[in-house]
Amino acid sequence: MAQLTLEIPDEFLPNAEQLQGELSALVVQRLAGSDSAADNPLSPSVLPASLYRQILEFLAGNPTPEEIMAFKAPDEIQSRVRALLDRNKAGALTPDENAELDEYENIDHFIMMLKAGNLQAFSAAA
Repeated sequence: MAQLTLEIPDEFLPNAEQLQGELSALVVQRLAGSDSAADNPLSPSVLPASLYRQILEFLAGNPTPEEIMAFKAPDEIQSRVRALLDRNKAGALTPDENAELDEYENIDHFIMMLKAGNLQAFSAAA
């Protein structure tokens, strides 16, 4: 996994150590263009940090165009999104579930943009 080094004032170090697990999720949110991070950059994600970590690890691994095109969410995430979409269709989403679905949609948009940006390289390699 790639590492990102940040320089912060010493007085913020205790807070940064406490937020270490959330910092990678925050970076992914900001890279994906999520407005929620801009509104409150330290608000906890409604999705597990492991999901953001998986995406970061994938990208840090310098994937080939074929690997980017084949990238997809794990089966359990796909099942959760389907369940949320079904509840949304029935008008039964809670506010927390709505926020969760919105965040999944942001991630999906980010992945689609990666794939669209990769399309030219993928076509040239084929």
